[in-house]
Amino acid sequence: MTPKPLILGSASERRRSILRGLGVLFEVLVPETPEVLEGAPADIASRNAAAKNEWCARHRPEHYILTADTVVCLDGRSYGKPADAAEAEQFLRTLSGRTHSVLTAVVLAPPRVSRRPPRSHIVESSVTFRHLDDPLIRRYVSEVMPLDRAGGYDINEKGDMIIERYTGSYTNIMGLPAETVLRWLKEEKLLP
Repeated sequence: MTPKPLILGSASERRRSILRGLGVLFEVLVPETPEVLEGAPADIASRNAAAKNEWCARHRPEHYILTADTVVCLDGRSYGKPADAAEAEQFLRTLSGRTHSVLTAVVLAPPRVSRRPPRSHIVESSVTFRHLDDPLIRRYVSEVMPLDRAGGYDINEKGDMIIERYTGSYTNIMGLPAETVLRWLKEEKLLP
């Protein structure tokens, strides 16, 4: 019997690209869950990733389900996806010249018939922004249109315009920590 493909519960093209790069076969299912926006950053990411996973598992119980949620945080405040370009610009002004954390909660659930609990983990990276002036901020937002990205930016799309340096997992900053996911997929025998 051929195993059913992994389900990626995400609308993110960046997560799809990372998963394709790992060489795993998968299908996409976009969860219809409200986003948790209040609480500690790690709690927000964990609760959102778990809710997405649960929603997908109800709709595809025979599949492995992979979900994630990314939060940018600075001084205890969380920065999710900006509502519009003006808010994205404000996020970048706040992050300008400072180092912030990027937390991604990732959840991998086996098929429900296995009755095994999901795996979950939070990966943290840090990003230091260059000092950004308003013309550069406006240019970056207009060229990248980062409205579907936590913190209002994308390290993988013109990140060198705004980012001075980072530590930790690059793919975590993109929205899916490939190192963690790859390890899990190998342990679950979804990859050789």
